[in-house]
Amino acid sequence: MGIPEYWIFDYAALGGRRFIDNPKQPTISVYSLVENKYQVIQFRGNDCIQSAVFPELNLTAQQIFDSAKFFHGTWTLGNAIPSGATFGDDFSIPLRQSR
Repeated sequence: MGIPEYWIFDYAALGGRRFIDNPKQPTISVYSLVENKYQVIQFRGNDCIQSAVFPELNLTAQQIFDSAKFFHGTWTLGNAIPSGATFGDDFSIPLRQSR
């Protein structure tokens, strides 16, 4: 049993072209576990985010990136950020739906 879905936010378009396309642009990659393998769907600009875990989510990739700019380039994730992590570090945070 794995994590049903995880997201990668590349707001600075730093990922390799094979991961975020050419030309590089800010990208949200949503990985969903399907038959024990992760399948990725990528969202950019005004693409509406699709999520099996959050089916009622109604946000575009750009809305998420714009909200991050509101917080001066930092993501507010509270206690989800690993101890000792600094801005720019790579780490994964599984998204969990509240029950």
